[in-house]
Amino acid sequence: MSTLLQEKMPGARWLCVVVAGMIFFYMLPCSRPNNGQQAKAEISFFAPQTATDDEPVKISGKNFKSTTAVQFGGAAAKSFKILSDTVIFAYVATGTSGDVSVVTPNGTAKLSGFTYYTPQFYDMTGTTKYAKVLWPQMDSSTLAVQTVNNDVNTVFIRQINRYDTASLQTQTTGRSNITAYVDSPNYVRLFGINADPASYGPSYKFAGSNGTISVFAELKNGVIRIPVQMPGYGVPISGSGTLVNNKLTLNYYTNYRGQILWLQSRGSAA
Repeated sequence: MSTLLQEKMPGARWLCVVVAGMIFFYMLPCSRPNNGQQAKAEISFFAPQTATDDEPVKISGKNFKSTTAVQFGGAAAKSFKILSDTVIFAYVATGTSGDVSVVTPNGTAKLSGFTYYTPQFYDMTGTTKYAKVLWPQMDSSTLAVQTVNNDVNTVFIRQINRYDTASLQTQTTGRSNITAYVDSPNYVRLFGINADPASYGPSYKFAGSNGTISVFAELKNGVIRIPVQMPGYGVPISGSGTLVNNKLTLNYYTNYRGQILWLQSRGSAA
């Protein structure tokens, strides 16, 4: 014969067992009520672990619904959005490396390992050669050069952030395969390359004035390869170059309806 008894103390139960006239008492575990208190937030991981200004970071964990702030290295995020109780997307402001923090009324969850980086800028000077060829000719060796102009611009290099979907979708159209570049190792994004003179129209630009359009480039062991792609205005672009001792050299080509720009640019870190 056995009897289950409830002790007066909240959360405790006793099991009374009677065997051969002897009485045995056993304490049973029992969860205590939380009186409406919310569980503490926890961060399990975040990605990417390296980011810069205006880039999103996906934060995964639990108990995020009551989040009031997100920080990167102690600096407040530019903005954040709670997608669910387990996922937050936060945009990095000018920050520092350190912990990713999720602040809630019930405490702050932290996870170390975030690295803030500043993109490297390069001031470029070079020449622009303008000619007419039949697309998809992208080889400068056969160009009948008609016009030569100076080419002055500033280029900066950013790491690829696969969660920056808005920027990735606007920067590449047509035949470009975004997924192939995003998921491939050693790829970066080149911003700011501008194949003016302006008289040729906006079709000959890698990047818009707001810097949201760029090209994917493979950067490996100091060698740059820009595969044929169609950023921004849908103009095919390709090229190659080097990045050695903080000096950037680029040869790149744009082709629009049989009119091609061949650019040679050289520069050093700004």
